[in-house]
Amino acid sequence: MATLLFFPNYLGGGFGHIGRCLALAEAWQKRGHQAVFAMGGPHMERVEQAGFDVYPLHTPRYTPHRNLGLAYVRVTDIAYQVARDGFDHARIVQQALKESQEIIRRVQPDALVGDGYLLTRLIGLATKLPVIQITKSVSHPHVPPPAWTDAPLPGVVPPDIIPVFKPILRALGAPPLTHPLDLLDGDLHLIPGILPLDPLPSLPPRTHYVGPMVRAPRGKGTPPPWLQSLAEKEEPIVYITVGGASGIAGNPTFQHLVVAALGGRPYQVVFSTGGQEPPEDISLPQNIHFTRWINPHNILPIARTVVFHGGYTRMEVLLHGLPSVVIPFHSEQEYYGRLLQEAGASIVLSYSTAPYQRLNVMWRGGRPWKRSRYTLQVRTQPTLSPATLRDAVEATLHHPSLRASAEALQKALQSLQGSDQ
Repeated sequence: MATLLFFPNYLGGGFGHIGRCLALAEAWQKRGHQAVFAMGGPHMERVEQAGFDVYPLHTPRYTPHRNLGLAYVRVTDIAYQVARDGFDHARIVQQALKESQEIIRRVQPDALVGDGYLLTRLIGLATKLPVIQITKSVSHPHVPPPAWTDAPLPGVVPPDIIPVFKPILRALGAPPLTHPLDLLDGDLHLIPGILPLDPLPSLPPRTHYVGPMVRAPRGKGTPPPWLQSLAEKEEPIVYITVGGASGIAGNPTFQHLVVAALGGRPYQVVFSTGGQEPPEDISLPQNIHFTRWINPHNILPIARTVVFHGGYTRMEVLLHGLPSVVIPFHSEQEYYGRLLQEAGASIVLSYSTAPYQRLNVMWRGGRPWKRSRYTLQVRTQPTLSPATLRDAVEATLHHPSLRASAEALQKALQSLQGSDQ
């Protein structure tokens, strides 16, 4: 029996990295092996409920990230994730490595699996353990970064992470960083998608496309009565989910947009708000239903279309052969949404087309005090109109070509075994 120790990125607050790791862990366990997790954040209990031991990570301290009124963030460099995740000084990295090494001493794994966690490679170097990375094409360390859809503003400066990691790499006897993506290197790279939806210009060594890394249903549970009632109606169901980590789902502006666009139309709308309550001043039409969370295995089989942010939810959407509307809130989501649109299965809408602004952020950047500066390129004013959103949703309901393209991608995804390979 071999043991894999999983290090999913949890510091952004989302579930995508964790969900992919769970899919692989369950497939690994099904083959008679052992899987263990090292993580912190809000989803530890969900991993434990799935039947896995979880060793807590405390450094850096997890801090919930809520959207601060930003409609869109242009983030095209993983150095921004270094700053967001709290790795702002070599001492923080050293303490995190120490925690991980203690967990490894107790678990005695045969290999490490990372998904977006910035220290997995360093942990592997420190412990001489092989590292498997679940790697999206947009963040593969051995290919050029993708061509983004817009140019940076003059004076936009990403975080300088060299002072943070230079002493760590020197102590490990490793070469210095040539690019921030070097942090995500490994001995084996698994691409959790297919070529049209996760393209690489050429396939680097030790890299394999495995298809969708999505958990198999383990009992749907009983759908709530209101959802059962909707399923019995003749009207189609529109499912809206834009993730809980960004805070957009709970943003009153976005919620009012959905109500203005889709209220009173001849279909039912199920809006998962990422755990947030709707604002008190919102009046819900009879065809719109807000819920803090809903099991995707209950809603996707009965939905006719999905509105989402372009994250890894796209795999679950496509595995059900559903067309979609993508409203991205940062660059990577837009990149994957555009790929879906090019494949004919989605319509991408910009939440904001307002002029970019520069947001200056102070951080330590490997120094004793917050005296270093980096720049975020952001849009703060939503501009998406109710009519534009309504037209896009109804196009996905009524244009057969969108559904046919989604069903073709469904077959392509089903041809690969994902986590079971």
